[in-house]
Amino acid sequence: EYNGSDSVLTFKTFSFIAIAQAAASKYGYEYTHLFKTDDDSYVDLAALHYELNASVNTPKKFKCSPQNPQRECTHDYVGSCTVEDRYHESVHRDKKFKWSLSKAVYSEEYFPLYCQGAGFAMSKKFVECAVAHYHI
Repeated sequence: EYNGSDSVLTFKTFSFIAIAQAAASKYGYEYTHLFKTDDDSYVDLAALHYELNASVNTPKKFKCSPQNPQRECTHDYVGSCTVEDRYHESVHRDKKFKWSLSKAVYSEEYFPLYCQGAGFAMSKKFVECAVAHYHI
């Protein structure tokens, strides 16, 4: 349930995952991955298909982490993630900043490592785990 204090984008992402998993369970839909992208993005479907179906030994056209191109994909999540401590972003406290956060809302000085970008894919295993353990 959206309580108005969280990011609408976060709420929409959680809703997408939870609704897709609930529909798949209720109606017996099979899927290997869920894919979310921005409505103003173009997707190279052949490249996406190749990446999602590549085995561990298949040469990758894309790597999971642009910050560390040697990192192999597990294919539970394909997208852009911050994976190194140097990518921790500091929290903006200045109220003039559009996305500022007060200490009451988020008390840490830095955001945790996170994933972002115009699109991402999650494996069925990832989605089921996130929903089953109430991470969504």
